[in-house]
Amino acid sequence: TSKDMALVAPFNKLINATNKNDLNAVGQGQLFGYLVDNTGKIPFPVLGDIHAAGKTREELTNLIQMRIRSESVKDAVVDVRIVNFKITVLGEVNRPGTFNLDHNRITLLQVLGLAGDLTIYGNRKNVTILRDIDGKQTSNRVDLTSSNFIDSDFYYLQQNDVVSVEPNYAQVQAAGFNRNASLFVSIASVLLSLIVIISRN
Repeated sequence: TSKDMALVAPFNKLINATNKNDLNAVGQGQLFGYLVDNTGKIPFPVLGDIHAAGKTREELTNLIQMRIRSESVKDAVVDVRIVNFKITVLGEVNRPGTFNLDHNRITLLQVLGLAGDLTIYGNRKNVTILRDIDGKQTSNRVDLTSSNFIDSDFYYLQQNDVVSVEPNYAQVQAAGFNRNASLFVSIASVLLSLIVIISRN
């Protein structure tokens, strides 16, 4: 943005307001995000390719802002956001699903809050976070009952993280019983019938 929005118009991609990925910006109507390609670059109008891979949002903001200001827009202000930031929560939570977030800084506890918290059957000592790191899927376990997890790399979640809450021991045992319950009932019915027949004879 700028005091003179006409100067920064070439750097903003206006789109149809019905697009589901649009962003609201003051004085700009509907804006569409720029795609980071598989080489980690953003093909940016006027500025050319911007290398985004490996940069924090603050670093990328400063880089783009500096480049735009070098194009004679001295008061340009840049806001960098991940427009498709989403987290998936599965397992023993009250509202599992995929959550599309407007902000890009969210903690594990906040996401579990969005999912309605763990059920009474959730294992708070064994929450798994699946994360893509440099193209490789990693699995990381977090103990919510330990304060140490606040200092871990998985307290703040990242784009496309998957949080899986495992059932506790009681729920696993109950599930195992339920799967065999019908078999036990059938066997008991057959044995009872045999006993009745034998006793009549």
